[in-house]
Amino acid sequence: MAVIEFIRNWLTEYPGLKGRLDVDFLDEEAETYSIDTIPCEEVIKRYTRGASIKQYQFAISSRRYYEQNIETNLSNLQFFEDLTKWIEEKAYKRELPKMDSDRTALKIVVTSNAYPFIISEDGKARYQVQLRLEYFNKGVYKNEI
Repeated sequence: MAVIEFIRNWLTEYPGLKGRLDVDFLDEEAETYSIDTIPCEEVIKRYTRGASIKQYQFAISSRRYYEQNIETNLSNLQFFEDLTKWIEEKAYKRELPKMDSDRTALKIVVTSNAYPFIISEDGKARYQVQLRLEYFNKGVYKNEI
């Protein structure tokens, strides 16, 4: 199973997500959501027997209505503040994404606040917040560890 799938399964537990949570695709309609991969150096630390500490960087994106109305834009940012708070509470309680027998989630960190990433002429904006998952990977010698 791909790492992003573990993350997606975990995020679907968030009660504030209303609707489908896509992967690397954000629909043009408002109130849609996606988890998008962010390129990064994967290995943080490598151990001699093949195990490693790895990272997976990603963004949670949502297309939202965007306008001169302050309340609308504040509501957009409030959604992400609430989501960030939920993630931080889960991380504090060590309720991290469940992974397979070869990988164990160690921590998840919000690395940026939410911001309108792309603003379109049709009155919608793509907001996103960036995160990093760190996990232990047993590696090629997993049966000997």
